[in-house]
Amino acid sequence: MFGEHRVLIDHSGFDGAEEKDPVEWYPKMIDLDMVCVHGHCAFMTKWEKVAPNIIPVAWVRDPVHRTISQYYYESRLAGDPKPWPPDWDELIEYNERKCKNFQTKYFVPLDRNKDFEFIGMTEMYDLGVYVFRKRFAEGRIVTVRRENVNPFGNRYREILTPDIRKKIEDINSEDMELYRIVKDRWRVGYYGGL
Repeated sequence: MFGEHRVLIDHSGFDGAEEKDPVEWYPKMIDLDMVCVHGHCAFMTKWEKVAPNIIPVAWVRDPVHRTISQYYYESRLAGDPKPWPPDWDELIEYNERKCKNFQTKYFVPLDRNKDFEFIGMTEMYDLGVYVFRKRFAEGRIVTVRRENVNPFGNRYREILTPDIRKKIEDINSEDMELYRIVKDRWRVGYYGGL
């Protein structure tokens, strides 16, 4: 959105990514006229110490849909793509073991959600990008790429039973609470621009 050369990618602590030290990187960001830190990092405190004017923003997704999508994404990455439809018992075990409350762990800590200036929802991606641009990138030429799109699309919604959905919701109770908060904010126009 701001031009790739103006964005620092920081996936510190996520899937073994190299740790980026803000004390080292912030001067480089200034020199390179970088305007954004992008990453799967809920631990903004490390950046706040060196860049107190940082504006935290994030995107969240329905935790049930995100869990199913991540299950398939990681199986493709591992070279062992899972068949369709999913083995629900295997998926639920994977959720418990590997990605329980993933969004509140890596993106937006539940107790800090009010510290984020903007939280978009992937289910309303185009509207979210429009509102984000209006608030933070007015007048800039913007290109938005969609990455890591699930090849199965939303087909799982057709076979997702209320019982399975409830099991996944229960495993991800903190993510569900965050998602409810964000959804309510969008419903009442909290982020403006609607």
